[in-house]
Amino acid sequence: MLTDGIEVFTTGLCRYQDDLSGQSSNNSKLFIEVKVGDLDFAVWAMVDTGAPYCIFEPEIPNELGYLFQPNNPTTLSTRFGPIIGTLHRIDLTLLANSGQSLVVSSTCLVPQALPSEWKGNFIGYVGCLQRFRFAVDPSNNTFHFGKHP
Repeated sequence: MLTDGIEVFTTGLCRYQDDLSGQSSNNSKLFIEVKVGDLDFAVWAMVDTGAPYCIFEPEIPNELGYLFQPNNPTTLSTRFGPIIGTLHRIDLTLLANSGQSLVVSSTCLVPQALPSEWKGNFIGYVGCLQRFRFAVDPSNNTFHFGKHP
């Protein structure tokens, strides 16, 4: 996008949280609020550039009607062990605190089952983060985003 002849890198930004537990930590994590599909509520999800796909706690894709399909499984290797699921295209809306929110058609893994120690939602690089521009400003805890030109 060009504004006054200058290419704009991002068109929206949101505040991110370093830690959702409410306790201060030195973890290098970044959580943003997103809407998944056409749900009426937002969820916190960790931006994970090492994850190949988005993966959400099972009630989220199930509520949208996305279910594990045993005829076309994919295996995802995680720190909790392998997770078997199926890939679906689901729109995610990055909610802007300033500027414009952004809808991204994302590849999401809908798991057959998650390990009992699994907690949280994750936004993966392949099929999501790679589909738009983003930048992080740690001095202001802001996550900036915009469409690729």
